[in-house]
Amino acid sequence: MSASVPSQAAMAIAILLMGAFLAVVDIPYILRVCLSLLFIAWGGWMVISTLRSRDELHAASTRFSLALAAGIGTPLSLILVMLMTFAPGARNAISDLASLGADGSDLAITGFGLGVTFTLFLQCSILLLGQALWWMSKR
Repeated sequence: MSASVPSQAAMAIAILLMGAFLAVVDIPYILRVCLSLLFIAWGGWMVISTLRSRDELHAASTRFSLALAAGIGTPLSLILVMLMTFAPGARNAISDLASLGADGSDLAITGFGLGVTFTLFLQCSILLLGQALWWMSKR
């Protein structure tokens, strides 16, 4: 079953609102895990439905942007995360940020979560850049 554009937009808005809700409201851990798994399942469904779409241009743009995010975003993320651990200013900023959000949890775990969040943000940004570049080259 492929997803229509309105259903993709509705689910994207729902995920943004739920992400904001998760950031603001303190909910039980198991509910947070369930919602995160739901987000992952939705993302997988959107990618699969897009790649299996009958719209060749849309499927090609998604393939290009996923390849760009995997080919450039992953190595760039790894390099930047390694540089952040060796740069004293970045390391201190990450430690300060981790200590602000630590509510009794280990600072290393919070720092790891910040690294994962940074990596995902960078890859999603490159994915969007890939979409924009692909469509600009075809128009």
